[in-house]
Amino acid sequence: MFDLARSSFRLALRRLARQPGFSATVILTLALSIGAATSVFSYVNALLLRPFPFRAAESLVEIRTVRGGEMGKLSMREVLDLQERIPILESVAAHTGSAGGYNFSGDGKPMEWKAILSTGNLFEVLGVPLALGNRWISNADLKRDFRVILTYEIWQRVFGGRTDVIGKTITLDYAPGYEIVGVASRGLDFRRGVEVFRSIGGFTNYEIRSGRNVVAVARIRAGHAGEELQQHLEGFSARMASEFPDTNRGMAFRASSFRQIYSGDVRPYLIILFGAVALLMLIACVNTANLLLARALANSRELSIRLALGESRGSVISQFAMESVVLALLAGAIGWRLATWWMQLLRNMIGLELPAWMTIDMDARVLVFAVTSALFTSLASAVAPAWHAIRSEQYADSLKSGGRGVSGDRVANRIRAGLITAQVAFGGSSRMWGRFADSCF
Repeated sequence: MFDLARSSFRLALRRLARQPGFSATVILTLALSIGAATSVFSYVNALLLRPFPFRAAESLVEIRTVRGGEMGKLSMREVLDLQERIPILESVAAHTGSAGGYNFSGDGKPMEWKAILSTGNLFEVLGVPLALGNRWISNADLKRDFRVILTYEIWQRVFGGRTDVIGKTITLDYAPGYEIVGVASRGLDFRRGVEVFRSIGGFTNYEIRSGRNVVAVARIRAGHAGEELQQHLEGFSARMASEFPDTNRGMAFRASSFRQIYSGDVRPYLIILFGAVALLMLIACVNTANLLLARALANSRELSIRLALGESRGSVISQFAMESVVLALLAGAIGWRLATWWMQLLRNMIGLELPAWMTIDMDARVLVFAVTSALFTSLASAVAPAWHAIRSEQYADSLKSGGRGVSGDRVANRIRAGLITAQVAFGGSSRMWGRFADSCF
């Protein structure tokens, strides 16, 4: 079996090398479509498919207030109310929402660290254990506190990954006495670009409902869903407005999943764009099938003689399949290179600011997609010419006519007509899809 495949592969290479113009046209046609589809899929993979680095990330939500259509923050008192009054919430943490700058004065050149203030249970709610040390105790969140947790990257870059960093005091914003109590796990980038976590103690008042300056992060209990939580939040909003009309009248509470927070705005556009490149790939398959069919028609007499001499139809089909696979693999290699370049170009043009775990790159999943796309296009392109080539009536007509009039064969004409119809249909669909995408943007 291996020897047969190897000989078929060598034969396919020789046949394709004898027609460099034809081979280059097919390879370029497929490479452009595979490259476009792969580059777009790299975005779909990063923003919609790649799992988040949190335990059961689908159970995590961010809760904010809504008043007059404007999203806002919560007070710490409301965060505690959420934990106490909504039974399907397993745990709730709070943080300041955006990162502020802290000047770090170390032994070397001064640098600025981006920091957020959070409750000590943030890491338990996220389901991400610390790499080193422990979080500060809950009481530290009630009053001004100077304990901090470093990100793994800062720990490595500034402190060389030394384990004796725990308990070390550092100077931030020219104020000494900040104590390092822990190091976050590798790759934790919550929120985006944060380099140090500090206790929220002293920043917010736990009793003043009007002091809304934090965002809630909550974990839903197993067996419950985000839709159910939103129903609870609607009832919670009504109770808060009734009990505290001075601060909560006209205010609602809304939960958003992490996937929605990080990629919700671009999701519909990515789906539309991916649909467009899928149609482009189908058009490329049809064009390639037309080229292969024309080539099969030109070689009909040769194939007829080979079959008359005893070559099996299976051998003929395997030849077409092998040639298509060789073309597609070469196209896939070029398409992969094009996809890498286009991906970088789009990334620079769009300028998306994404957390570390959503980095747009060509990972294993994208590679599998590219290889699968190449094999799919090869097999899809080979179906029509292979079907035509094994028609026994065709070979008999070819031998009788001496090779003339083959292009008028009824079966071949029907196949070509079908391919042209499909090409026109896919082209019309792609234009309609493009107009729809333009309207969305």
